[in-house]
Amino acid sequence: MLGTTGREKVTRCATSIHSFARTTSGTVKLLWTATGDDVYQGRAVSYDIRYNIVAITDANWNISATEVQVTGEPTPAFAGSAQFMNITGLLPGTTYYFAMKVADESANLSMLSNVVTVTIPTAG
Repeated sequence: MLGTTGREKVTRCATSIHSFARTTSGTVKLLWTATGDDVYQGRAVSYDIRYNIVAITDANWNISATEVQVTGEPTPAFAGSAQFMNITGLLPGTTYYFAMKVADESANLSMLSNVVTVTIPTAG
């Protein structure tokens, strides 16, 4: 499950978004467990969290016209730590797909995480 770039180990294990909470205010809270820089050790450098109104796949990552790249992702914690992020501004009655990739200090990206589907409830 490891690739190498020169002497750098590159994680091929993406983190897994393991739960979420939604509210009627257009906010989703994503929760995940941090992966490390070198698989399950150390600390990654950054997260790239995205959402879309169509299912996210490796094929449409970074090319879909409706994809939104989230800003303000938390700094990755050490491997095994619980992390979360609130994503706001989502429209009621809309189904969104969320996924993420993890980068190391050499800008190597992990594989795509699992894709979480969330429908924002309508008020009332």
